[in-house]
Amino acid sequence: MLVLFFTLKINSLRSNLFDNVDRITSFTLSTLKTLFSLLTCPQGLSTNNLKMPIIKSAINEMRKDKKKTARNRTQRKKLRASIKNVEKLAKEKGTVEKLSEALKAAYKTIDKAAKKNLLHKKTAARRKSKMAKLANSVK
Repeated sequence: MLVLFFTLKINSLRSNLFDNVDRITSFTLSTLKTLFSLLTCPQGLSTNNLKMPIIKSAINEMRKDKKKTARNRTQRKKLRASIKNVEKLAKEKGTVEKLSEALKAAYKTIDKAAKKNLLHKKTAARRKSKMAKLANSVK
């Protein structure tokens, strides 16, 4: 009965992913868990998103965490992009002015990331030092 329920459920919700689900007749327990996680989670096999808090403050905290995660993700992308830009310009030997501008921008993004606790302050100092060494080797 349980196998039939999962077969019908998969057919109705994820028919584009599973073309031949009608032919499946027996499942192991791990297969059932995998199929259930595919049905319930929009991200796929991740089951961490199944846990929903009951307490109101925990629900609000979860909502805030999603916003913070999204904000941190964009800040991290900007940080990586600025560091890669400096490294790319350092490989090109003839662009000293562009390199100094990119280095200035990278310092600014690193300092902002450290201020917002995205990076530890010593990690920020280490990255700035590494980029300064790289820039000085070009000049």
